[in-house]
Amino acid sequence: FTLSLTYGATRDLRTSVIYQLDVDDYTQVSRFDTYQQILGIVSYNLTPESRINLFGGTRFGRSSISQVNLNDTFYGAGLNVSVPLF
Repeated sequence: FTLSLTYGATRDLRTSVIYQLDVDDYTQVSRFDTYQQILGIVSYNLTPESRINLFGGTRFGRSSISQVNLNDTFYGAGLNVSVPLF
């Protein structure tokens, strides 16, 4: 299940908040996981062909195997570039 809310502050600047609920039931091993994730994204169009993204979030959940830790914090950046082939 995924729910997202996006706001375009300007033509080039966009912010998003994403909530995700995942349920994983493994078939090859006896394991069942549930976790939730919240992610924030800020995206800015540098040019019509390129965009930079900054993101960060947290994940929390539980697994039927006690050694598996699903709690995590993450962040990063990305660059998207469209290159015409023809």
